Amino acid sequence: MKRNITADIALAGILTAVTVILLILSSLLPTARVAAFVICAFPVYLPLTRKKFKLAIVIALASSVLSLLIVPNKLYILPYPCFVAPFAIIQVALKDKVFKWLEYLIKYLFFNIVCVAFYFIFNAFVDMTAIMNAFNVSKTIAIIILWLLLNIVFFLYDYATRIILPKLAHIYDRIDKNNKSDNTNSPNNTNGTDDTNKTPHD
Repeated sequence: MKRNITADIALAGILTAVTVILLILSSLLPTARVAAFVICAFPVYLPLTRKKFKLAIVIALASSVLSLLIVPNKLYILPYPCFVAPFAIIQVALKDKVFKWLEYLIKYLFFNIVCVAFYFIFNAFVDMTAIMNAFNVSKTIAIIILWLLLNIVFFLYDYATRIILPKLAHIYDRIDKNNKSDNTNSPNNTNGTDDTNKTPHD
């Protein structure tokens, strides 16, 4: 049991470090930001493929806090703690647990609530009216078009991640196996040697 906990802690540390590095890169490389956020979801998905929700939550929380502390512009990081990480946990938690229509209803409801929240957040920092005027469309039409496009992208994202999950399960099994093997062979593991060195008392 202790060996499993140690292996999980070590794995959480590695996956958190990878996520934070990717989030920092996403803030520095605007053109690759969307791809970086998608990849950032994988470290959370990996333990979820084996229903290790606590480990996934630890990785998500640690990555969110560290990235928000490190990256100066918090707006670049917000999609991860507000959508990417929570959605991964919600998606796996609902899979095969509720009716299909209820699963999609909850997921799309969550996504659209996040979209509305982000609209008001960005509207407070960015002049959305100027952007809409640049495309020569009314505010209502622009919002409807954006809403439709975002939901199409979300559908594709949800579909793609559901296909990738089985492959991530195999990757997690390999990482977990190697991680536990390293802990077993570490110098600290002296269970086998201590017994052999003991001498009986007269």
